[in-house]
Amino acid sequence: MTFQPKPLEKTISVQVSAALKAKVEDRAASEGVAQQEVIRRALFHYFDDVNTLSGIWETLDADEHYDPDRFYTQGRDQQGHHSEARIQIPPQLMGEIARMIEDRRIPYYQSRQHFFRDAAYHRAKQVARMLEDGRLEDAVNMAMLESDEIQEHARVEDARRLIDAMEANLKALLGRAEVTGNWNRLERYLTERANKGHVVDEEFRGDYEGVLREYWKLVKKQRRRASTKE
Repeated sequence: MTFQPKPLEKTISVQVSAALKAKVEDRAASEGVAQQEVIRRALFHYFDDVNTLSGIWETLDADEHYDPDRFYTQGRDQQGHHSEARIQIPPQLMGEIARMIEDRRIPYYQSRQHFFRDAAYHRAKQVARMLEDGRLEDAVNMAMLESDEIQEHARVEDARRLIDAMEANLKALLGRAEVTGNWNRLERYLTERANKGHVVDEEFRGDYEGVLREYWKLVKKQRRRASTKE
C-alpha cells in the first residue's frame, strides 16, 4: 500500500460584505458543496487570472505607449480622490502661461491648473525614466491610464450632451414655428449649427449631422405645404 501524504491545509479568515457572504452561501447551497469549496475555487480562479495578466503585461513595454505630445489634465482619479499642491513661480513666466491659456491655442488647457497638471504628469514620467524609479513610473503610468479613461468618458458624455441639447432646442424652435408659421428662426439655427459641425468629435459628427438633416426635411416639407396653400 502506497503512502499518500495528506495535503497541507491552512485556514484563512476573511471579512466580506453581507451581500458577498450571501452569494457564497447561495452558490454553496445550489451546488451542494461547502462554502469553503466555493471560496477555494474563487481563489484558484483569481490567481489563474493574475498569472495570465502578468504574463501579458510582461510582454508590453510601457514606454511604447507613452506619447509626450498627449495632454493629461485630470486632477482626480477614477474614485474622485485628489491631493492639492501649491506652487510659486516667477511672475513673468506665470504671465506668459496665463496669456497662452487665454489665447486658447491649446484647447486642452482651459485653466492654469490644466497646464500645471499636464506638466507634472510628463515631468514625473521623464524623471522616473532618468532615475529608473520603478515605483514612480508605475504611479505615473497608472495616473496617465486613469486620465485617459476619464477623458474618454468625458468626451463621449460631452458629445451626447451636445446632441441632446441641440435636439431639445430644435424641438422647441419647431413647435414655435408650427404655431407662428414663421420658420426663419429655425432655418437660421439649423444653418448656424451646420456651419459648426466640423468642431464636433468625428465619432459623433454623423449623429449630429443626422439630427440636422431630419429637421431640414421637416422645414422643407412645411415650406412646400405653405407654398401649395398659396
